[in-house]
Amino acid sequence: MTTGAPPEASAAARPDSVQQGLDALVRADGLPAALAGVKDREGHTRNYTAGVADVTTRAKVPVDGQVRIGSNTKTFTAVVVLQHGAGYGLGLMSRPLSCGGVYWGHGGDIPGYETRGGATDYGRAVSVEVTEIPPDAEVAGRVEKVVDAALCRR
Repeated sequence: MTTGAPPEASAAARPDSVQQGLDALVRADGLPAALAGVKDREGHTRNYTAGVADVTTRAKVPVDGQVRIGSNTKTFTAVVVLQHGAGYGLGLMSRPLSCGGVYWGHGGDIPGYETRGGATDYGRAVSVEVTEIPPDAEVAGRVEKVVDAALCRR
């Protein structure tokens, strides 16, 4: 398995592409809300939100909000599996990262929600949820780009 650590030193100087990606999913693609939680190598988690929690009241998405998706557990299972040296299992798939290396993840959807996420073998993990199933492959690809941006720290 190839490992590619992201270029974190230069990441701090650039705008946060995870937040930009979530904002674009809401503004340009019309999804009501998008949320992401990113865990770095040291175990620190950063939460991101965009959009509204309620389309009627326009209430903001709470940072500590919950999206109940069973597929999220596979993202966290991926971290444990990778820590124990396994290469594949539990429905996890290896996907290439734009910064090099791969991440292991699983995504899924139920009516009204979609989740995508994964973990790298160098300790980063992300879970991205949107409160509407993307209407086409182009929008779904942009959700995947948010996952890539979080794992590559761009």
